[in-house]
This record gives sequence, structure tokens and C-alpha cells, in this order.
Amino acid sequence: MIRFPELFFSGFNWAKPANAAPKSDISEVIDLLECYRTLHDYSVLSLEFVPESHISIRLRDEMTLVPYLKGKVCGCIPIPGKPPKRGRNLKEPWSVRSPEVVISSPNVVEALEQLSRIWRDRFAKSILISAPPGSGKEDFALSIPYGAGRNAERIRSLALAVKETEVLEQQLFGRKQGDGDIEDGLIAQASGGALFLDEAHYPRDGAGIRGSLLRPLEAGDYLPVGSNVARSVGDVLFVFASSLPLTGDKSIATLEPRDFWTRMTHVIDVKHPLDFGSTGGVSPQLVVGHFFKIFWWRSAERYFNREIDLSDVFPKRYAPEQPHTLPKDVLKHRQLSELLDQERLEEYVKTFSNSIRREGSVVRRKLATISIRGIRTMVARLFSEAATLVVRGKGLEGWDYAREAENTIEEIRAIAELKKSAVTPGAKNKRKK
Repeated sequence: MIRFPELFFSGFNWAKPANAAPKSDISEVIDLLECYRTLHDYSVLSLEFVPESHISIRLRDEMTLVPYLKGKVCGCIPIPGKPPKRGRNLKEPWSVRSPEVVISSPNVVEALEQLSRIWRDRFAKSILISAPPGSGKEDFALSIPYGAGRNAERIRSLALAVKETEVLEQQLFGRKQGDGDIEDGLIAQASGGALFLDEAHYPRDGAGIRGSLLRPLEAGDYLPVGSNVARSVGDVLFVFASSLPLTGDKSIATLEPRDFWTRMTHVIDVKHPLDFGSTGGVSPQLVVGHFFKIFWWRSAERYFNREIDLSDVFPKRYAPEQPHTLPKDVLKHRQLSELLDQERLEEYVKTFSNSIRREGSVVRRKLATISIRGIRTMVARLFSEAATLVVRGKGLEGWDYAREAENTIEEIRAIAELKKSAVTPGAKNKRKK
């Protein structure tokens, strides 16, 4: 009440649409507060050390309540990680400067519970994350150094797939130059930070670079290529990721050297976000819908290069009476409002989810075989088509979204399967007729 008195007293202008159902004032306040999140800023006020007894620390916690409409609409929360690229430097508290994950999936919640324990373990040295292809394991993997408070400027990444061992050794360990100096590799560059090594199951037919990494993980030192003087690994957190399962005939545990995997201090098994059946009464179609919404939202942010606020999503209720913006910004606002209209978006979500379900039935596969990366590509293409119509002034009323969604899903799935697309221009036009 102290920070937002306008929410609790009669002076607050709700700007209700004419057809809105009547609600009590407290119900309106609760609805609005569901669109907010809290930020905490901690500072040390005093530190007192009593010899052979205890340490007394006084802290101050300044809490700020800030809008977070995306979380309410898309069923997501932010997690630690690298700030996403949006074309401009967005700052807290009004922007979420970290990745966001859909938490309506029980599997995502389970993964976050495992990760939260690792974020608190400052002494973790090597971590393995196993997750199916296209399930978002990179966001989970990169959350670890950020969540553990590692130096964000000293986080390095490298994919181990389709690389010669000699090339990887130079990239990781550095090399001795002709003048005798040592060129730093990624391990040296990641001191105080972390080294994310993706596709850790390569190569599958031998030890490869994993054999070279045994000593750094066990003894904490290594030899730069061409040098016989050992260097210390230092304070580096190794994060390995693989799309192979942890157990089974074709699991990561069957790869050489077998004792490589015993050097992991933490192992996380991340399940596909859509592979949970009916756990907790949650429908996979609901989760697909939330993924659709968050990717649609991100596409809108990138396309218009601006943050989305309450007035964009609910213009009848929250649009300012006299916007202090340039005409160009007013036009963007109107275009965004049409693209983010909640009733229309819900229809898009329902149609998309049903099309995904039918596509899965046709190929006799579960929803869990659908890549989240593929859904992101599908939604980005659909949004691009919708935004083009809106910007050109044609609007979305006459857009045959259902047909466009079906075609897009079929085409992207064909690409994902690395097959020739079954949707030829002739076939597509035939369907339209």
C-alpha cells in the first residue's frame, strides 16, 4: 500500500471496457498484482567479528514490485542466465534480463529443483546435464554459472561435435607459440567463470577429447599443446551437456573412457518439457500453448524493438488517456495491440495445439518428439506473417490462420526430420483450393 497506494484507493483509474463483467475493487487489485514480480536488493549494513565466538552481519533488503505481465500470460518465470539479445540494452527492473522458461510443464519444474541445489553449491567442479534434443538444455546448462555467482565475463562455450581431437586440445588448453609464449585456451580464459562443453558424447567411437580432459578434471592441471610445463586449471566450473540418456544400451555411460563420467560432481537428467503425460492434471496441449505464447511474445519484442507493457496487451483497460509518445510509437502501439489481442491469441493457441497433436498422431509419435526449437521456429514464422499483414494495414480479420499454421507445422517438421519437404508449392496451392 505504501509503494503503490493508487492500487488500493478510489483514485485509481481502471479504464474498464464497456462489456467487462463487474468485479469488486479487491478482485481488480488481485488481478493486477498477478502481473507483478518482486526484486530484492541486498546490502550489508554492518559486520562484527567476535573472536572465537561468531560473526554478526546486519543486512538490508530493499524489495521492489515491478510489472511482469509475460509471466502471467505465458506461464513462465526468469532463471539465471545470459541476457537475451533484443537489439538494445534493456535494464532491470522493468525488463527481464535473463532467459525465461515455461513452468506449466512438471518436467521443467523438476529440472529447476535440481538446478537450484547446484546454484547453491559454490564448490561444484564438474556437472553433466542430459536432455533430449531440442528440449532447451543450453538454457539450463548456462543457468548454473550465473546462478552460482560466477564471473559472467569469463564464461566460455564450445561444442565438441564433429571436431578433431588436436583442434579441440588447442582450443581448450592453448598452445605454445614460436616465440615460447603460451596462447591461452578456453580453460585459462574461463578462470573464475565456467566452461560449457556441449555435445559431450562426441566422439562415440573412442575417448577423443574426453581422454584429454581426464587429468584437468582429476588433478586440476593440464599441458598446453607443444609445452611440457603444466598449468593449473584454477577456479573453473566445467558444465557438460549431452542429448544421450544417462542409462541404457546407447547411453552416455557406455562411451569411453568409462571413468570420465565418474568425475562429475553433479548429474542432472532433464526430461523433455512435453513428455509428462497427465502428471498433476496438466495437459501437454496447455504447455504447448504456453510455449506458443512466449515465442510469440519474444517475436513481437524483436520485431518492434520495444518492451511490451500492460497497455499493449490490454489497451482498453490500461492504455493511457493521453500518451506522451511520437506518432510513430502510437502506430507501433496500435499494431502491437492487434497482434497481442488476448481473445485472438487464445484462438491461435488452440488451433496451433490441435494441429501439433494431429501431426503427432499422423507420424505415430508423442508430443515429446516435437522439438521446442521447432515450435519456436514455427511460431516465429507465423508471427512474421501476421506482423506483415498488420504493418501493411490489412489486419488479421481475413487471415486464414488455421491453414497457415497447418502448412507451417508440416514444413518445419519435415525440415526437422532432415527429409525433403512433403509440402511442395503445387501441393500447398492444391490444399488452399
